[in-house]
Amino acid sequence: MDLLLKNAHIIDPNSPFHNKKSDILIKNGKIAEIGKVNSKGAKIIESKNLCVSPGWLDVHANFCDPGNEHKETLQNGIKSAAKGGFTGVILSPASNPIIDSKSGIEYIVNQTKNSVVDVYPTGHLSAKGAGKDLSEMFDMQQSGAIAFTDGKSSINNTELIKLALLYGKKFNALLVLNAEDKNLAADGYINESKVSAQLGLKTRPIIAEDVAVATNLSLLEYTEGRLHLNNISGGRAVELIKEAKKKKLNISADAAVLNLVFNDEEIMGFNSNFKVLPPLRDEQSRKALVAGIKNGTIDFITSNHEPQNIENKLCEFDHAEFGAAIIENTFSVLNTYLNKELSLESIIEKISIAPRKVFGLEIPTIKVGESANITLFDPSEKVVINEKSLQSLSKNNPFIGKTLTGKVLGIINHGKLSA
Repeated sequence: MDLLLKNAHIIDPNSPFHNKKSDILIKNGKIAEIGKVNSKGAKIIESKNLCVSPGWLDVHANFCDPGNEHKETLQNGIKSAAKGGFTGVILSPASNPIIDSKSGIEYIVNQTKNSVVDVYPTGHLSAKGAGKDLSEMFDMQQSGAIAFTDGKSSINNTELIKLALLYGKKFNALLVLNAEDKNLAADGYINESKVSAQLGLKTRPIIAEDVAVATNLSLLEYTEGRLHLNNISGGRAVELIKEAKKKKLNISADAAVLNLVFNDEEIMGFNSNFKVLPPLRDEQSRKALVAGIKNGTIDFITSNHEPQNIENKLCEFDHAEFGAAIIENTFSVLNTYLNKELSLESIIEKISIAPRKVFGLEIPTIKVGESANITLFDPSEKVVINEKSLQSLSKNNPFIGKTLTGKVLGIINHGKLSA
């Protein structure tokens, strides 16, 4: 199918047409022309404020498949990602059973091939997720694993992390660690702050993150390996990562959209859809995260998409499971709540180009002759979030009933249009 994008505002710093408005003709999955284009027979896509950028990539999405298909399936997760504007997703291995062998990686690859969304599996770093022994890292990488992580389950076995960093150097493996000291976190629910004192809920203090980040960075410096820290939530961690980057350590980090947008006062309403990991922190921590994004210490932004069925959320706050299913609204949330702190160009860079750099993926570019890997959106259009419009099987979305600014119009990838 030939596609003609009419009068599109191009946001792509690697394109000679960056910040210009042009028609874009796509033929056989490739960008054929950019400029004033007249093409008979092409499907025309236009909007009052049509913007296009390199396709977006989400790095921490859990599609729950295999094993928890009542929460999400791979195919439904792909639909949710496409609706959210993501042409690529890096999957969490925290399924049931967990993905810690080549057969698990092959299952993801085979089930998602030929999709409009590129799905990149990760393998569990520790065997059986027990945090004791290394998994079959090399075999999994040969089968398609893009990185190794225990997801939101923190590894507090420093010897295992050291061995993984050293072993991973032999094949340039990227370790993705959730930085939290389990003993200090103590299975708490919310940030330790004035809010927790008022509510009387069990706390998950930020020092648990600070200690784990410092430890992991020390191990990285010792081994000279390759490390990514996911879901950073506080200012001290940002400073530690900044210092590590000054030392030229091979370190990168990300922050989740909800931690960038909200502080722990949202918990005052006991909305369990704001019960996430890491927990929402205080306003000072939120501002430190945004500053880290702006100065490049925190490399990119993720959805932290974690579907949960209604039984796991429609209950007392302390019994509710962690997580919010918001991959479909990530851009709209950033564009609505952070537009005074981050420019549109910066937001797009943090959900498109930056994550691909960290994970060593090819960065799509809007140039003639390039494959069309493009997200289409209108940053000014209003969108009302409701359960019926959500593609995800799980509806644990804190924005249901709210109006956001910024609408995804579709994605183009592998010669396919999802709109």
